[in-house]
Amino acid sequence: MQDPLSGYTTFLVDAANIARWRPLIETSGRTLYEDSFPVSDERQDFGLLLDAIAAPSETLTSVAIVTIPKEGDRIDAMLLREFYRKAGAVLCTYGMVRKECRKRGIMRSLVTDEGLEIIRYHFGSSLKAIFMEMENPDRVPPPSDPSVISPSARQAFFESCGFERVPVDYVQPPLGKDKDFCRDLLLYALGGASSDAVKGFIMAFYEEMEKYCPERLLATLNEEKRRMCGEAEDFGSGIHNFS
Repeated sequence: MQDPLSGYTTFLVDAANIARWRPLIETSGRTLYEDSFPVSDERQDFGLLLDAIAAPSETLTSVAIVTIPKEGDRIDAMLLREFYRKAGAVLCTYGMVRKECRKRGIMRSLVTDEGLEIIRYHFGSSLKAIFMEMENPDRVPPPSDPSVISPSARQAFFESCGFERVPVDYVQPPLGKDKDFCRDLLLYALGGASSDAVKGFIMAFYEEMEKYCPERLLATLNEEKRRMCGEAEDFGSGIHNFS
């Protein structure tokens, strides 16, 4: 079977090379991003995402895995990833493939094969777990646009790639001062995750997002963080470690 990425160049964009690739990502990547996530409340400001890649902090490193045709100047697939250093955890924030390039195995290769090896190589032994948020099919209705992947189809796809649901009642913190909590998501981990890995990620993620939280929601932010960490403590070693 032919490698879905054989006609592409796939590489990691980080602080060291973002200046070179930013013009292409700002144009082709932005269009791909907005086409893939048409609901504005479900996406962050694209410019800020690129700024985060350019300026990693002591606690958070953002990267992108970009796939471009070997003969072409457009982006056909892109994955955005955040590495929470305290927890040794990667959060898969956004994954997208150009509509006309879908159903070729590109996303699967980026999630389970070449893209995964790039992430493992880049973060090395400090990488303990890989997490992903997914829309809950029981709470989010199928989209009216048939070109947009439904929550149930997305869930089935990533489960087939090896992601396992983390047994906590997950709540996403506000992604901006004008945002609210999102209670329509599920938390998944590639190959599962230990109780300690889940607690570490939730603590690190919520602490990082506190800067974006409206002051009126700070008390709720801390309550949700404590609740989810308590639920993670309860399941103990119920799901296995990432390897």
